[in-house]
Amino acid sequence: MDLIVFEDDATRQFGPLTTLRHVAELRCGRWSMLERCERLAVSVARLWGRGEVCDWAHNRLGRRVNERAEQPTRFLSGRVVWWDVPVPEGDVLGVIDDVVVFASLEDPSHLTPGDALAGRWPELPQIDVSDCGRLVSWPWELVLKNADQIAVDLDDLPASGFAEPGLHVTGSRLHVGEGTTFGPGVVLDTDPGPIWIGRDVTIKANAVIEGPAVIGDGCTIQHHAQIHEGVTLGPRCKIGGEVEASIVQGFSNKQHYGFLGHSYLGEWINLGAGCTTSDLKNTYGTVAVPLLADEPPVDSGSLFCGLTCGDYAKLGINTAVPTGACIGVGSNVMGSRVPKRVEAMQWVVDGQSQPFDRDKAVAIATRMMQRRDRSLGEAGERLLRGVGPM
Repeated sequence: MDLIVFEDDATRQFGPLTTLRHVAELRCGRWSMLERCERLAVSVARLWGRGEVCDWAHNRLGRRVNERAEQPTRFLSGRVVWWDVPVPEGDVLGVIDDVVVFASLEDPSHLTPGDALAGRWPELPQIDVSDCGRLVSWPWELVLKNADQIAVDLDDLPASGFAEPGLHVTGSRLHVGEGTTFGPGVVLDTDPGPIWIGRDVTIKANAVIEGPAVIGDGCTIQHHAQIHEGVTLGPRCKIGGEVEASIVQGFSNKQHYGFLGHSYLGEWINLGAGCTTSDLKNTYGTVAVPLLADEPPVDSGSLFCGLTCGDYAKLGINTAVPTGACIGVGSNVMGSRVPKRVEAMQWVVDGQSQPFDRDKAVAIATRMMQRRDRSLGEAGERLLRGVGPM
């Protein structure tokens, strides 16, 4: 059967993380949601979702997007961490917490991507598929479950006898990709959980990585970096200082000292030297996050919740980010007073905000991406210029 991974109307609840990307591109554990679906279904997926977001996903990921389905098709929600694919008999809808997250249809030709977005599914028998995956509705749910999901994803990782002069490894649940290099004094601690290190990673002298952790292809881990458990880094990130229980989508820099905790960063972000996030309130109460425009902050239900940051954002040196902050796509934030919520495309200095010129934002994004052999392209530029409120 064909495979389509779809978005629904709750995609907006991921705030700046899904402004420029399909929800299935989000990461949790070893893989993105899309990679997880394709591994389980043994099939390359098509994507259904918001039009311009899917156009750019097509350019970056090479997946077909928003085409009508003509053959028997399985539909999987892009905001479920799937660990199994339902295999029902006949046409059926699968639900988790009364949300349709799966459909198996012999003739899906009457459905459109807009139907999936709006939750307009045909009247069919429904089955509970909560034993096949976990439905995710907010960014912090990905972060809080990340350590456990890494451990599950790497459960069958064989024991490794990997060793190099000057490298100290505790435990044995370790994968190291080809072309990866280690400076002297590096510590890889797999006693708390497994560590997956991709290809062509550079880990500099005296860095410490504590599992469970995933370090994506082409990443650089700077001297004396402290990577605590529950961290997933997408490809080609440059990371220094202290990072705990966080997900970085990819292509982002936090090269210098400073703390990043219980946070989710998008792509093409730069955190300046000394930039530090708070992930715990002085009151030890649960953290509310101002995620959605014109709506009250959402209670995360967690004592620990850091920064949710959209693509192409820049945070200046010594920026202190408040607990549960949300920063939109393309914004530049600097100074001693950082608002808890920053809309997309803003220039913020000491709490004072003004719109950031879209031409400058596109020019900066273009230069940054060229440094890593990437480009916005027409679809990406159109999407970035048109960014609206979260």
